[in-house]
Amino acid sequence: MLYLAEAQAGAGLGFLIPMIVILVLFFWFTHRSQKKKEQERQELLDSIKVGDDVVTIGGINGRVTKVKEDAIELRVNSEKDVKVLFAKSAISQVTNDKSEEGHIQE
Repeated sequence: MLYLAEAQAGAGLGFLIPMIVILVLFFWFTHRSQKKKEQERQELLDSIKVGDDVVTIGGINGRVTKVKEDAIELRVNSEKDVKVLFAKSAISQVTNDKSEEGHIQE
């Protein structure tokens, strides 16, 4: 009877160890993927230069006129020379496609 109780306890532990390994691998792959995305975003923000066409996270299109360490000045209306200062982290993408309708023309 004692052997049966020990066998049942071992079976439960045998199931628990693979589940723990799977969870650890899942979290490791998730963390690695997220870290890669953060690195790509930081490279995008570091590569922004004067003259680039960008879109902010709020959907504002503009052309970069000044780049500071943590801020970017965008010209959002070239006819009235309207410029707005944004945090660098507010940039969602660099478009640089001058043929696309709606972009600022100088």
